[in-house]
Amino acid sequence: MDSAKANPTEPRTIVLLGDSTGASPTGWAPALGRAISTSLQRPVATAYWNTETTAYGKPVSLGTGPNGPIGFWNGSAAGVDAAYARKHLDTMIGKDVTPSIILLDFGLTEDTTKPLAPQIQPLITDLQKKYPEAAIAVIKQNPHRDGSDAQQMSGFAAAMDTEGIQVIDVYSAFPTDPAARAQLMSDDVNPNAAGQELWTKAVLAAFGLTPA
Repeated sequence: MDSAKANPTEPRTIVLLGDSTGASPTGWAPALGRAISTSLQRPVATAYWNTETTAYGKPVSLGTGPNGPIGFWNGSAAGVDAAYARKHLDTMIGKDVTPSIILLDFGLTEDTTKPLAPQIQPLITDLQKKYPEAAIAVIKQNPHRDGSDAQQMSGFAAAMDTEGIQVIDVYSAFPTDPAARAQLMSDDVNPNAAGQELWTKAVLAAFGLTPA
């Protein structure tokens, strides 16, 4: 964000790789795009990944402005994990795309009985090698309805901090009380509309933004 503010005419590119929590056209990801557009007065367009065609759909505008454009490639899809992103990385981030920031949103589709950091580390390593100039941030996703992912999340933030990777802590934004948490879930793991609103607030706060 700071670089985009300092160089308002230069185009920027955001890439999001993740599971269903970031795939909704009415969820936190497009809300982030709209907030960035409003804050930086830049046109922002997003395209959503299609697992059936293994390609992005047509770009959708999230906002306009007089400054340099921002492309937002949303590679989120239901049921996919970090291994899927590695397999399709050359398509998800095309040869003509130079990402400024890469957001990783995995956890719910990974093995909850094992720590998350080692499970997504191969993808992070690939991205660091291929795009050394890109900033990488990871999202610590919402807890499961029953809290069964506590072991998975153990040490995650510390492991990312060690690598200098920003952690966007959605997990802590959700209530610790199971009954209150259940009100924000559409099933055992996925947030409902109210849960998505909580996601949006947490992600925008991490970028120093307010809803558009």
